[in-house]
Amino acid sequence: MTPFKKEFEYFLLLCETLNISEAAIQAGIQQAGLSKSLKSLEEQFGNPLFYRTNRGLIITPFGEILKSNLSSLRETWEGQFEKDISFLDDIAGRYTIGVHPTIAISHISKFYPLLIEKNPSLSLHLEFQNSHDTIKDVIEHKLNFGIVASAKVHPDLVMIKLAKETVFCWGNSSKPKHKIVYYNPDMINIIGSLKRFQHYKLIPVDNYEVIASLAENSEALMILPDPVAKRFKKLKKVGPKLFDTEICLIFRHDMLKTKSTRLIIDSIKEVY
Repeated sequence: MTPFKKEFEYFLLLCETLNISEAAIQAGIQQAGLSKSLKSLEEQFGNPLFYRTNRGLIITPFGEILKSNLSSLRETWEGQFEKDISFLDDIAGRYTIGVHPTIAISHISKFYPLLIEKNPSLSLHLEFQNSHDTIKDVIEHKLNFGIVASAKVHPDLVMIKLAKETVFCWGNSSKPKHKIVYYNPDMINIIGSLKRFQHYKLIPVDNYEVIASLAENSEALMILPDPVAKRFKKLKKVGPKLFDTEICLIFRHDMLKTKSTRLIIDSIKEVY
């Protein structure tokens, strides 16, 4: 395997054989094609690469310099390439997971510490953002994995369901006094849910933990996923559930090809 274009490969082969007919046989091409390739390379550099003699070819000083540099580049490339691909069979490398901070609080601790601490050569960077952006970035190869809410089927993605979360209204009493609803505008399916509160004052707050904390001094409603609300002891459910949402692990199909990525996927699946 080589990163060089054919002309350079033919040149290096000629350096080894110093014979056009022998080099043509090894390259599997006609002598005329090899001669044409050599002429093109000499025109490109503006210098002859070989002296032609009755006994074969002799490398020119310029040809020696080109040979030395190409050989060095090929050796360096092959060595680094072999080193890099060796990591495919090791538990090593740097990977990224996109996740909403609130989902991270509920789910990342189940697998992240053990996975990282047991595999010191493995780096797993957390990118905190909303689920919509995470799905987009995984599809576009900007992230390796995502843990998201309510992902839709996409041909480029593998989706593994991890958990189900339920969204309720919550308050510090079962009968809030004020017709006010605090909600996160980034929540999946929130537009449909807000139709139930047409005569309420709607207050957007783009952080679930902040919404939950407001209940301490509030007589209003808070729309929250149940894992968030349950971290705040004083919150009580108010009314029936609004909707369920699936928490899914998503990744592209090519993430199944290496030992490290398969370990990450299996480690996440095992805790659910």
